Amino acid sequence: MAEMVRYNDYYVDMAYVLVKQKSNNDEIKAAEDLYAIDTILGGMDTCINAHELDERLRNEYKTIGMMEAVANKFVFNDGRPMNRIITDNEKIMNSLKLDKMGIVADVLIKHNIIKCVDTLYVKFKGNTTF
Repeated sequence: MAEMVRYNDYYVDMAYVLVKQKSNNDEIKAAEDLYAIDTILGGMDTCINAHELDERLRNEYKTIGMMEAVANKFVFNDGRPMNRIITDNEKIMNSLKLDKMGIVADVLIKHNIIKCVDTLYVKFKGNTTF
């Protein structure tokens, strides 16, 4: 058994509600960034360069780095070699998923819904045997 994490859906949904309800520049920007990420992750054809978007978001939202630091605490190595190579597309999609959660955390922190990024994670025990 290993300790794993996932995102708290309640807080994710709350952040989307906040960016829709609020009309200041920060929320408008966050709403546009979330829309761009959701468009790419949804597999829709778009002219958005995912790598450039990822780089820009990581520069603009410091919470993305915080989320990554927390997530890295829960990454584990069970001693088995990887069975496949992760493609560049999979890497950028995983990075954009983390970017999305960083934006969600940023919105929630600005509205005093949460105090730190750790709150977005739900820990649970999982079986590592496949």
